[in-house]
Amino acid sequence: MRAKTDTVLSSNKSYESPETKHYLLAVIMLDLLSIYVLNLVVTIAMFTVLVFRAWVEHKNYRLMWKELEWKRTCDTAGKLLHAEKSLFTKVEGGEELYEMLLELFSTNKLTTQSY
Repeated sequence: MRAKTDTVLSSNKSYESPETKHYLLAVIMLDLLSIYVLNLVVTIAMFTVLVFRAWVEHKNYRLMWKELEWKRTCDTAGKLLHAEKSLFTKVEGGEELYEMLLELFSTNKLTTQSY
């Protein structure tokens, strides 16, 4: 079947004219150009999505880092408060200050006693 088609094309003299060859070449180049442009558009879109995802991840990373730092600060303050509780109770108003600091660092007496 293919050989018959080739014979028909080669025997058809209209495909051998220079104008037709240039036209067919232009059509093929246009098809290749459209494929290249589509590839470029897809690549740019993928890059844009990757940049957006990286920005979101960076934002979330900073937020998580701040939360981790605050947790470490609270843990350290809780240990310090527990260790220095006797110092607070010796001073006038120290018990209230101790309670306020416990509340500020979101710790309670049960968690600080375990240290």
